[in-house]
Amino acid sequence: MKILVRFPNWLGDVVFARGFLKALAEKYPEAKVHILIKKNLKELVWDYPCFTFENKRDLLKLCSKIKKEKFDICYILPISFSSAFFTFLYGIPERIGYSKEARGIFLTKSFKIKKDYRKKHIINSYLKLLGLSYEEKYSPELPLPASGSKKLFKKYVVFAPFANYGPSKEWSYSHYIELGNIFEKKGYKVIIVGAKGEKRKFDKWDKKFEDFVGKLSLIEVAYLIKNSDLFIGNDSGLFHLSNALDKESIGIYGSSSPVWTGPLGKKGRYIYKAIFCSPCFKRNCIYNKNKYECLYSIKPEEVFELAKKLIEL
Repeated sequence: MKILVRFPNWLGDVVFARGFLKALAEKYPEAKVHILIKKNLKELVWDYPCFTFENKRDLLKLCSKIKKEKFDICYILPISFSSAFFTFLYGIPERIGYSKEARGIFLTKSFKIKKDYRKKHIINSYLKLLGLSYEEKYSPELPLPASGSKKLFKKYVVFAPFANYGPSKEWSYSHYIELGNIFEKKGYKVIIVGAKGEKRKFDKWDKKFEDFVGKLSLIEVAYLIKNSDLFIGNDSGLFHLSNALDKESIGIYGSSSPVWTGPLGKKGRYIYKAIFCSPCFKRNCIYNKNKYECLYSIKPEEVFELAKKLIEL
């Protein structure tokens, strides 16, 4: 049997989808599994054969290649219209996914999305396509390719202070800087990571921290995190990546919810202020008074106190 899995387009969702791959291997142990994934995220499934794309034109160009593989089943994890439409064009006999956005006509087996779907962890929405619910054995794991990567500093922490989603997921930069100063005084080097497009955000920072923003591939960032003493970041892809690496990690939650995207690894912790409007899942705060209170009410000292429970400080 040959199976194609259409992966999500966001880093954090891709990490959670690795839990789906564990369940898929359990259900179809003899199957040959291929991944259809955005090119910039391919490194996170380096251990699987992949088809990659950057845009819809690329997805169309893949038609003949994918048809030649003669896949039996395609699991479509994203809920976008295009993800179902293009897999329909690929002529795969069995296409399984969610029926949102009138895309049910392109699926042979579809599931409805419930209004309260964010009241369960996102990994459940993937596992449901296999008729399963989350269990600890499906926690995402990211194996790393063999490498001679070494620990850069004797003691260091990694900060991932940016979030593509929007400011409602980004803890105050001044709070990160204050927290970084505390770690520096304790003898820890502070390393800042992020995507290339986030470099402009780092320009406002105190340059005494080690700047790796936009300078590393995803796998290189993964090694950097794996060899660190601690990871601290927003509820974003790199926090979930850190958890999949089984690294001591702290996530800072604002407009989102740890029920929906909380850490699944045993070493992951988070701080979340369930204020009156939480979780709103909005990209920008709608209030003028006490704007982003869900984030700014989390103080650097509070994060440091949690860090002390995870590493020697």
